[in-house]
Amino acid sequence: MNYQESLKKISEYVVQLYFQNPNPHLYFHNIAHKIKVIDAVNKINIRYDLDEKNYFIVCASAWFYDAGIITGTFPSYQTKSAELAEHFLKTINTPEEEINEIKKYIFLSETTQQLNTLPEKIFHDAVYFNLGSLYFAEDNKALRKETEAF
Repeated sequence: MNYQESLKKISEYVVQLYFQNPNPHLYFHNIAHKIKVIDAVNKINIRYDLDEKNYFIVCASAWFYDAGIITGTFPSYQTKSAELAEHFLKTINTPEEEINEIKKYIFLSETTQQLNTLPEKIFHDAVYFNLGSLYFAEDNKALRKETEAF
């Protein structure tokens, strides 16, 4: 499997989802947030240097983990995100084992999950990276506004 090519297809698909399904209430969970999460994955991975397969799983999970929110299923968008991921990943011939891992990671974005492996921890930390960032105050206001809108 060509992981880089698959990640390119995933990123194009998810970006397209956001543009084809504009939601004026996504003040936080928008494409800018998605890019910040992917950037956080890359920053964290500089330190840990995951192998190609685990890097793919973490990145694919980061692209999909909140994509379900564009359907308006807030706050339980993870289920829809997992469905979107599974459907698309099958179209690009992703092995079932990796699809299941990605779906599992999507649910790890919830704050109370038990994290057992380094890739799980990297994914989770990337999702919450903004909490320790310079843009936290701005993101927090946007998330509050989004929550109120939904």
